[in-house]
Amino acid sequence: MGIAGIIMALLTFTGANEYLGSKVAVPTAMKSAELALSPEFNGKVKMHAFFSAQVTQANVLEEFKRQAESVARGEMGYNEARNRMQSFLAAQGVGQVELDKEAEGYDPKAAGMSNIASTRRIELILRQNVDMARSVGRKQVSESPGVVAAYPYYRYIARMDKRTRAEHAKLNNLVLPKDDPFWATHTPPWEFGCRCDLEDCDEEEAAKYGIGTAVTKENPEGGADFAQVDNPETGPVNVNPPESGFVFRPAEAMAVQDMSLVQKVEARREILARMESILPEDQVLKVTSTAPVDQASQVMPLNLKEIRGLVEKVAAGKLPEQKVSLGDLLPEHVDAIGLPPTKASISYTSPGVERQFGVAHNLKNHDEVAADAERTLKIWANTIWNTGARVKYVAKGKMRRMVLLNVDTNEIAVLIRKGEGWDLEMASTWDKVPKSYLEENELV
Repeated sequence: MGIAGIIMALLTFTGANEYLGSKVAVPTAMKSAELALSPEFNGKVKMHAFFSAQVTQANVLEEFKRQAESVARGEMGYNEARNRMQSFLAAQGVGQVELDKEAEGYDPKAAGMSNIASTRRIELILRQNVDMARSVGRKQVSESPGVVAAYPYYRYIARMDKRTRAEHAKLNNLVLPKDDPFWATHTPPWEFGCRCDLEDCDEEEAAKYGIGTAVTKENPEGGADFAQVDNPETGPVNVNPPESGFVFRPAEAMAVQDMSLVQKVEARREILARMESILPEDQVLKVTSTAPVDQASQVMPLNLKEIRGLVEKVAAGKLPEQKVSLGDLLPEHVDAIGLPPTKASISYTSPGVERQFGVAHNLKNHDEVAADAERTLKIWANTIWNTGARVKYVAKGKMRRMVLLNVDTNEIAVLIRKGEGWDLEMASTWDKVPKSYLEENELV
């Protein structure tokens, strides 16, 4: 293998490891059919969850994830990982170990799939997650600008044997541009046990096989897209979403992490720290917490009188050079997304101290709020001082922003990281925030 090949392999393994590392173990008692139809466990959730039907023990899922990561990194093979899982499950008293014959891949409906400790079930879980991880890693490499310039197409390669699904076989040698929407949900493995693959394809090879066409239709249930494909080699193909509800969207694999799926705060912190440590300078990390809070409360800062004084001066058109603390970031907001448990103050800055954010920004872009002292304080009370506000955290390069949204009052506050603390960048109602601002700052 040449230097270029070694670099490609390292990048692929890095991407695979990042993908598996970002997935969250989600225990569930649902059966396969229930998972396929569940609106609570839709395709978006599945993309960021490490789960298996009727596996309710978090420690079992974490061990599966750990073994899959080791295989993806090339530290061990499937046989060793499978043996370790069987030993772990036996020690935990989970399932009954069966001595099934080894196989390359299996249909989830095959015998033994209902037993989490069976060779077949373990094999499926490991292979499926490792193949998905490697696919994400390969996509990061194959769609880098230099590679796309030389190889602008993907060629679909089906494993043409008796176990290959008819629908997958009809896609064999399909050539489409790498940016074709078809690949969004039909990049292998796009079904349980799928053994298909993609190959980078240049202009000469594309001309050899012929460039196909695909018309996709979004699945309203969040699963894989519907598609009508014209493959020059096999003819028209109607591609339907898998009946199992399986969905694989490699382009979205690292896009957003919902920490609501992670029960333990310590685990959230570990996941966020790991994702930030591997975040490339030109990519965006978005972390959310969508779970509602049962008993929300307002935690008002001790220096409320000082804060009110500045807000009233601003509303009256007086702009003193002043920086006022709005209190510390609430522990509930810190814990929701997995930030370190350190106190971080929130500041509101008046012109003369910092003109880019704070008072200057609000007067220029949200004057209807800044000019009304009581409304300003009300929005703050419903967002930065409210334990029930939904939290979104955005990281890109050295920039860190936090969005606090009150879904009941439709009010929003945006904080920007400054040193060890945060500055209030803006506060308003959601309908008054320009879409261009949200898009420019990756807040949507």
